[in-house]
Amino acid sequence: MVNGDIPPRVKKDAHALILEFIRSRPPLKKASERKLPPPIKRTPSPREQLMDSIRRDKHEAHTTATTPPRLKDRLLKTLAKEETVKTEFGH
Repeated sequence: MVNGDIPPRVKKDAHALILEFIRSRPPLKKASERKLPPPIKRTPSPREQLMDSIRRDKHEAHTTATTPPRLKDRLLKTLAKEETVKTEFGH
């Protein structure tokens, strides 16, 4: 090393060594040819279970919202109540 610089010959040798190492590695397989191991099944922690149940409850609350009855159904119910009242009081 001269004045903190690496001599060009050493630089070239190091570069050549690195390239040689890279080239000597076996070629990679295509992604379509690779086989992945089955995913590891792990049990969720109590905290994760709690968070999942909260998320599930929130999701169910949004999906099970009741729709208001149609106007026709409300009117029929009201008319039926009036008929009941009329028959009870004899009108």
